[in-house]
Amino acid sequence: MNANIEYEKSTKEIYQELVNADVLKATRVQHNVKLKSKSGQEHQIDVYWEYEIAGVRHRVAIECKNYNRNVEIGKVRDFYGVLSDLNNVAGIMVTKVGYQKGAKEYASTYGITLKELREPNWGEAILGQIELNLNMSTGKKVQEYLNLPENKSYKEIAQKTTEFLSGFYSSLGLELLSRIDYIRQTEKIYTHEEITTHLNNNTSGKYTAIDNPDYVTLVNTHLANFFTSN
Repeated sequence: MNANIEYEKSTKEIYQELVNADVLKATRVQHNVKLKSKSGQEHQIDVYWEYEIAGVRHRVAIECKNYNRNVEIGKVRDFYGVLSDLNNVAGIMVTKVGYQKGAKEYASTYGITLKELREPNWGEAILGQIELNLNMSTGKKVQEYLNLPENKSYKEIAQKTTEFLSGFYSSLGLELLSRIDYIRQTEKIYTHEEITTHLNNNTSGKYTAIDNPDYVTLVNTHLANFFTSN
């Protein structure tokens, strides 16, 4: 088998194990999937993962780089281009060695999660297993607590919070979501055009990274749908 394909399938199996362990309620984990994009193009995805938390579905594209060197910024930038053309899909990139500094900074800015998947060095296997077991145990305990009849109100709060944040994974995306929500609540303006004007007049230059009106429309539509349903 091609080494790159084998690495992709190994990645798929890792995320499938999370499903089998009941850490997450997943609808599917697939290898080598083509997704139709907003531009009408089809993008090839190494591993495609869908899962649910509190009834909200999350979609994740996983890009696999079977490299014996650090992944450079250009590869992360290319992956971000694909994610930007998809509809509400988060991104995870996995590789064997690591990432260059510029790649890490770019991924952090645009909400792409970077992971290493490889044979562990001495001592890493034990630490990794402990961390995984803690995460699984904690997740199950939280779910069991929320499922108790007397904690129904807490479960509803958790579900609404998850729905509110759904699809916004980067710090910049979360900040824009919070900012537009604040504008809607305090300024009582709701159209995409008015909100864009308010952002341009009242925020710092950090928003220039996402000044495409599609981002404002996406966030504003998300908030309108959320408050209509709640």
